Amino acid sequence: MVLVDPAETALFAHTFRPRTRRRINGWRLGIQESGRLVSPLVGAGLFSLLGGGAVAALDAATFVAAAAATALLKSPPEQPRPSRARWRTEILAGVAHIRATPPLARILVVAALVMAVSGVGVAAQYSLVAGLHQPPSHLRVLTALLGAASVLASLVSPRVIARVGLDTLTLLGLVAFAGGSILRTLPWMPPVWFGSFLLGFALP
Repeated sequence: MVLVDPAETALFAHTFRPRTRRRINGWRLGIQESGRLVSPLVGAGLFSLLGGGAVAALDAATFVAAAAATALLKSPPEQPRPSRARWRTEILAGVAHIRATPPLARILVVAALVMAVSGVGVAAQYSLVAGLHQPPSHLRVLTALLGAASVLASLVSPRVIARVGLDTLTLLGLVAFAGGSILRTLPWMPPVWFGSFLLGFALP
């Protein structure tokens, strides 16, 4: 997955023009996040009926199906690439470019912080469910709420970009992420549910 995510982003950028990407990226995320609505219910049902082996087999099958679908994509022909420099030279050139581009530097810092907090939040959700005295299966409720909000946000985000621009959309996403994370620290079920829903708006 560490390799798949950046490769998917690069393929998406290579295949579509910027204007097209802005229009359909929200839809792409919405389709992806709609799996959060379906998969917890299917996984829990299979786990109850057939055990963990069936869930693992279905999970593996989805990767095979995704790989087959990706193989059918037709991307534009590759442009001739200049000869590559040493990796150290390329990294230093990238750092210099980021430092010379303040908006890019801000995005890099903020995205790194958000990803760090998000990683902790994902790991802590098991303790969250235990702290609320709920069974592990209650995670499917939180995941479904997050997925539902992601689908809704993916439908709205292209319109937000068209009206107020990417910077405002990014700011709204950060506010939703912060608010959802804070609500999920409260020892009470309704704020945790709403926080999970709010977190879903942050992704698209």
